[in-house]
Amino acid sequence: MSAVDGLPHDPVLPHDPVLPQLPQALDAQAMGAVFAAPLIRTQLLGCTVERVKYRPQRSCSVSYRLELRTDKGRAFTQRVSARFCRAGDAARRHTRLQAVPRTASAAGPDLQWDRQREMLAWWLPNDPCLPGLALLADEQRLRRECLPAVLDAWGLPHGPVRDLRSEFVQVVPERRACARVDWTAGAVRQTVYVKCHADALGELTQCRMRALSASEESRAGRLRTPSALLWQPQSRLHWQAALPGVPVARLEPEPGVDTSAAMGAALAALHRTPVPQGDGGLDASALHARACAAAAVLGTVWPAWKRRLDRLVTHLHATRAVLDSSPLATLHGDLHPGNVLVDPEAPQQPPGFIDLDSLCLGPAVLELGGWVADVGYRALASRGAPVALAPATASFLDAYVQAGGARPQPQALAWACAYQLLVRRAYGAVANLKPGRLAAVPQLLAWAEAMAAGGDVDAAWGVPAVAP
Repeated sequence: MSAVDGLPHDPVLPHDPVLPQLPQALDAQAMGAVFAAPLIRTQLLGCTVERVKYRPQRSCSVSYRLELRTDKGRAFTQRVSARFCRAGDAARRHTRLQAVPRTASAAGPDLQWDRQREMLAWWLPNDPCLPGLALLADEQRLRRECLPAVLDAWGLPHGPVRDLRSEFVQVVPERRACARVDWTAGAVRQTVYVKCHADALGELTQCRMRALSASEESRAGRLRTPSALLWQPQSRLHWQAALPGVPVARLEPEPGVDTSAAMGAALAALHRTPVPQGDGGLDASALHARACAAAAVLGTVWPAWKRRLDRLVTHLHATRAVLDSSPLATLHGDLHPGNVLVDPEAPQQPPGFIDLDSLCLGPAVLELGGWVADVGYRALASRGAPVALAPATASFLDAYVQAGGARPQPQALAWACAYQLLVRRAYGAVANLKPGRLAAVPQLLAWAEAMAAGGDVDAAWGVPAVAP
């Protein structure tokens, strides 16, 4: 592996002396052998790394999907949530967790401790922070404890239910999970999604989603979001109806002009729709804290880049007053093409927003800048660099304004782009360790610093990733 300007050009993983097991933790083949060891009368067919949460010099949590087959020929999927720790931490955590009730997984194991790799792995539905997983993995409990209440909340009759199936679609170890639940009633196949949180966030999200569904924008057909169905506090399960559509990221890796325009109009409708507020608003203090935290993580991984990160945070803090020109709005909070659905069977409908757990109040420009930053990031990944504001980006901003949103001031848009490139894209490349993304960090930071210092998005796209 070669390195230029203090950062590897094509790194596989950052070097972390505190977590020397990191390369093996993300080696699906190697970890498959580890998870196959405790299996009895079951064969491992494949192991996939699904999600990573890396905390430099502290720990790394990884969600794995195992494809298994019993000696009787039954194939099934088993998920495993593992935490890789600093020396000695896994043993101490293992001792503390002996008192936590556990149940055998579909594959057999419940909690796997690997001293050599400083690993503790929960075989789902076991997870000490997510008690609802056990309910979602048990068909009988689903039928008895959940489905009647879900049907009532949805206004559906309690008729015969066939082919009930629950399938996990996302697991973030010790934090949250999402499952898809399907069943057949009469001749109709029905689908809901249910989220399980380590905290009570789902209750507030339910209230906010109900407000969105009841809003004037939704009634007028300008805003499309899933319907909230039910909050079950004891198990912390948050049920919602499935929203028809396919993620934009799957259909268009780089959204085109038409999709971008539709997205801009839909976002304007979301931004002006009020929802109940919690304590997660994004004011100047919260934004500064997030920028500092992201820069600290990046500086820990690559100390050679600390000076650039310090300059970037200083520029953002010194020019934060440009945000005052942007109205406060209801922000999605996790806006990207994977969380926006388009329905090919109903192209006249606006794009739909999913994963609304991070709804919050903040400057509207923050989300506009996030979408523009995402366009630059995706262009970098596919063809090397964007060329000024792409036609799709201009279409997005124009449609946002035509639908009633305020046109962002150039300096505010540049600030928001710089912030998102640091906090979402550069930090996310490290925190999620997705293949190929670490190599983009030097360019992302160079763009961010140029935008924060110069107040011009277009001019910054041409700035190369030179030494810090």
